[in-house]
Amino acid sequence: MRPTLLSDGNIWTLPWLGFVIFSQGSDNTPNRRCTVTLISDWYAIGPAHCFDNDGIERWILLGGDSESSSSQCFNRNGSSLCTYPTQTLQIERIITHPKYDSNSLGDNIVLIELLNAANTTLPNVRPICIAATPELRTAQMINLSVASFASQASSYRSEAVSLVNTDYCKTQYADLGFTINWKNKRFCAEITEDESCSSLRSGTPLQELRSFGDTSRYFLRGFELFGRACATEIPPVYNNIDEYLDWILYNMRYNILETAGPVEPASIASAPKQSLDEAWEALQQQPGKENLRLFNMATCGLPTTRNQNLGRVTILPWVGFFQGAENVTDEASLTRSLVVLISEWYAIVPKRTVTNNMSWRLLILGKYNPDDPTNCYTSTCEITHQMVEIKNVIVPPIDHPRQVLALIELLEPANFKLPYIRPICLPFMQQLWRNKPTEVTIASNREFTIVSKKLTMIDYLNCQQRLLLATHLVKFDGDFPCAIEAEKFRQ
Repeated sequence: MRPTLLSDGNIWTLPWLGFVIFSQGSDNTPNRRCTVTLISDWYAIGPAHCFDNDGIERWILLGGDSESSSSQCFNRNGSSLCTYPTQTLQIERIITHPKYDSNSLGDNIVLIELLNAANTTLPNVRPICIAATPELRTAQMINLSVASFASQASSYRSEAVSLVNTDYCKTQYADLGFTINWKNKRFCAEITEDESCSSLRSGTPLQELRSFGDTSRYFLRGFELFGRACATEIPPVYNNIDEYLDWILYNMRYNILETAGPVEPASIASAPKQSLDEAWEALQQQPGKENLRLFNMATCGLPTTRNQNLGRVTILPWVGFFQGAENVTDEASLTRSLVVLISEWYAIVPKRTVTNNMSWRLLILGKYNPDDPTNCYTSTCEITHQMVEIKNVIVPPIDHPRQVLALIELLEPANFKLPYIRPICLPFMQQLWRNKPTEVTIASNREFTIVSKKLTMIDYLNCQQRLLLATHLVKFDGDFPCAIEAEKFRQ
């Protein structure tokens, strides 16, 4: 996570931080009211009291503290820092917690669905991680920090905090005459050093830095309720996000997860569950699982980005092209299908494409443009693709009609030194099995350009009805998964 620069010169290091803005008065000037936290391209969360039904239209501002279209780079103290355009997004709907009490501020939380997805390919707008699966959830809270503004450093940054005993915190607020609904859904934390920390508004995210594979990532653990995150005279109060994760995931239209188990309150310490890295290491040691060492879970499934006319775009480096020619005298091959790289030596393709009569076949991996194979027109000349001969094609037996994929063994290993070539992960471990995936993306080919679209899983009956409306009578042999473009989900 690299810092970016705001148009006023302040440094921005919190790409998941957003502001609720609204226009009021004759000059129609936007005003910041609360802060929210981006948790996916489509969703953010924040305090419910910021979205009272008062007839005032609200927007979500991402990527900075004021609207800006600036995009330029500067040299600051020997380092290059760049500004990027902010994003002001309309709200599709506000999902208020059903038990929200405006008097006691109990269950003071809303899920915000955006009308259009945030552009998270830019470094100033990125979602924070949430513990979406049971394996990621733990009651322990360490390496905590809260979003703040440091006036001396002219920077939006994370300020280290430590937990405060909940009973002590209750007493402090009771002595001041405040009645707060706790019920294990609130806790207190205060900053460890009071240098130049300036509190943001209500909803400021509390994040935890965790090791995740070979990287460190921030996970959302709560948000501050009263806009006093940097206060020292009395500990600030936070919503405990763990208590609302199942409600959040249930209401996210595009990210439907299996219901997770109960989560312990933050005040009760418990040992973290076995990590995915440990589970993967143990699985490879089991008898008969030696072939799993062909797969590297540390490098698979990582998308990359590249510059295009409209900015940086995400690409899927495991998608390649399966080429074939019917006659050895053909001057050029044709793309028969896309291919998915699953390891350094193996890929999968649709079975029907390898059963056709072809004299020779090969794979093209990476970013490939037949008119500019060395990428000299749009960038510094470089090799961005690899052509790989096929050593072996393994087709499933005829008596297994549901197995529609064929396994391709490569004659030479895929070149992972090229940033545009990476394998996708396969769910070998039980912890990764999901009847309902969190997100589904489909890739298609347009003249050697891979285009990807998000899909939403739909049930069997919904799928049948949509196919019938499109005049397609399809009979399913069993419970096949079915999906539709996410943008067309409401149609």
